[in-house]
Amino acid sequence: MAILARNHGSAENQSSRRLSSFRPLLLKHRSSNSLILAVVCAAVFTDIYLYGILVPVLPFSLTERIGISQDQVTKWNGILLALYNVGLCIGSPVVGFYADYTSSRRLPFLVGLLALAAATLLLCLSNSTALFAIGRTLQGVSAAICWAVGLALLADTFKDRIGWATGWVNWAMTAAFLFSPIIGGIVYEKAGYYAVYYMGFALIACDIALRLVMIEKKVARRWEAEAAVNDTETTTTPETHADQIQENKAACDGLQALG
Repeated sequence: MAILARNHGSAENQSSRRLSSFRPLLLKHRSSNSLILAVVCAAVFTDIYLYGILVPVLPFSLTERIGISQDQVTKWNGILLALYNVGLCIGSPVVGFYADYTSSRRLPFLVGLLALAAATLLLCLSNSTALFAIGRTLQGVSAAICWAVGLALLADTFKDRIGWATGWVNWAMTAAFLFSPIIGGIVYEKAGYYAVYYMGFALIACDIALRLVMIEKKVARRWEAEAAVNDTETTTTPETHADQIQENKAACDGLQALG
């Protein structure tokens, strides 16, 4: 009887384990090559776009919001643009090292986007050169995360077509470089200072949604493998369970006869 109870408990544990594992909705589409490429392209576009829209706006921000004199604008504009590259240079090797040892690409990808949102908020609300400097440096760090993790994700996904995928990422980067200064200048002239940043926050929100929807290939493969195992167990369990019950009953009858 103890054998029967043990087997019954084992079957219940297997069933509960299967019930506790819910396959993500639209797993095939959310882990498709097309969506992953779109997510990386969107990340690169957002990063460069938020860098570029500030280029025509930054000189006016320095004079109107901080009160820097006209003869100091060029110097501070150059310093703030350079600080972006400082953050990028410092962050790139660190993030690249981390990306090789982390089990998930999506988590650091999301962290990078949150860093970009924080940097954009700082730049939007800054009323001192110190806050502008921190925001611009943080923006460079977020760019390092975007590029290092994004390219690693491409390498994971497009093993045989990495050149083709990288070409699309370069296209997204070029499009952002081309249009962001133009759009930033027009929006600033027509709608004002904050409208430029509202546009950036809207783009970040869309990017967050894309990164949350995406499922990495290796994660999708684990779900598919687990589903295959569960399907096999579900298919074979009725007959196997019935055979085990018969064997256990026979064993119990034999023990009772010996007793």
